Amino acid sequence: MKKTVKKAPAASKKADDKKLADKKPVDKKAIAKNDADKKPKRMAVRVSVNQIGAEPMHILGNPTRPPEVGDVVKVLPDRLQSSVFAKTVKVERIITEAGVTTIYATTF
Repeated sequence: MKKTVKKAPAASKKADDKKLADKKPVDKKAIAKNDADKKPKRMAVRVSVNQIGAEPMHILGNPTRPPEVGDVVKVLPDRLQSSVFAKTVKVERIITEAGVTTIYATTF
């Protein structure tokens, strides 16, 4: 014998329609714009680590000021996109030549 399942009548169909009518469409552009505003821009610098030629890097974290001699910062080379390749370095000296600032640093 097969058992038949009886469905309960939809008593609150009008209530369901009202709930759907109350919902407003979500503006995806507004959400994306808010997320972009919250994320600070990374500070880009040229860094020479352990006397190897200087290359463009980004300072990770929330830098509130440019690095100074003696600071310990975490940098990520531009050519690498994953923070797995980030290096923690100590700033030894800062030189500005022809408007380009180069930070000479060492790992520790």
